[in-house]
Amino acid sequence: MVAGQAYNWHIRAKCGKTWTSYTNAVSFKTLPASAVSISSVSVHEAINPTVKLYPNPSRGRFVVELHLAEKINGKATIQLMDMTGKTVYSENGTINNGVLRKNVSLSSSLAKGMYMARIIVNNKTYKAQLVYEK
Repeated sequence: MVAGQAYNWHIRAKCGKTWTSYTNAVSFKTLPASAVSISSVSVHEAINPTVKLYPNPSRGRFVVELHLAEKINGKATIQLMDMTGKTVYSENGTINNGVLRKNVSLSSSLAKGMYMARIIVNNKTYKAQLVYEK
């Protein structure tokens, strides 16, 4: 699309082998180039915290990775909960410059299935789902 350009859209659909009639026109105009601004954010300046679990699905060994917007150093609690909310795994991790990266090895006695990883940092909770395959 071109900045500041006017467009008219007509839509029709194919149902089986038959085409419908066109809809009434819908008109819109894109913003002028002066109203569009693009800003770049580096990985280190992420606005929203992100939790990654990989590989996922896992066969019992995976990495927990959390990137925070703040460049803090401190402790984190890593928990894995089953679908009933029961904590089946817990350990501590260290955050360096806003990043937590921890290798996790699960017990082979843990049942395969869906689990919720919960990372607690300074009374804030970050979550991600993990699929455990044996």
